[in-house]
Amino acid sequence: IRVEFPNGGENLAIGEWCEIEWDTNISGNVKIEFYDNGNLMPDLTIDNAGSYGWYAFQVPGDLVPSDNIKIKITSIGDPTVYDWSDGFFNFIEYGIMPPPASYTTVSIPHTGDYSIDVENEVDWYRVYLNSGKEYFFENTSEVDFDTAFYLFATEGSNIEEVAYSDDGWDQNGLQPQIWYIAPTSCYYYLRVAYWANDAYKKETKKEKQAEYETGPYTLHISEFTKK
Repeated sequence: IRVEFPNGGENLAIGEWCEIEWDTNISGNVKIEFYDNGNLMPDLTIDNAGSYGWYAFQVPGDLVPSDNIKIKITSIGDPTVYDWSDGFFNFIEYGIMPPPASYTTVSIPHTGDYSIDVENEVDWYRVYLNSGKEYFFENTSEVDFDTAFYLFATEGSNIEEVAYSDDGWDQNGLQPQIWYIAPTSCYYYLRVAYWANDAYKKETKKEKQAEYETGPYTLHISEFTKK
């Protein structure tokens, strides 16, 4: 057994659905257990999950956010066969999460050519916005790549989603645009990824086979100035 998702670093939103995924060469069913900082969470235990390699799971709505969660998947037929997630993942309130561990800091105006080269890749950008100013975020590339933008504002030690777009100006509606008036002066974080690879769920295997899931994009960020 090898845990695939969640395997460390992911954000699972409280109350939302996700897919627990694992690779295995056994045919029997498995038990799925969650641990918070090493302590078993018995109410979340799935005693008899099928042998399909995935399980649809809804994170209970009454959980307290935590960044010390691990998962253990064990063969029911042979309890010596099991695997843990490689690292801790997070139970978060929807729209609120820790800031990314790595990002590219940009200033305004900014135009740059980038790309998403493999499935599940995510690019993060940090930019300082001033209160009361209007800003425009867009993918100006003419190459069909089905991107989505999430914009987060700094909120204490976390970041909170304030805007989202996966539609835009182009003929196929693949290039996102965000028009945003900053209510506070602080650092904001822009998340760029294939649209199905959203910030709170794991994309399904069917979505992974869709068109336009990787490709180049041109990130353009500007301040709107009235003439």
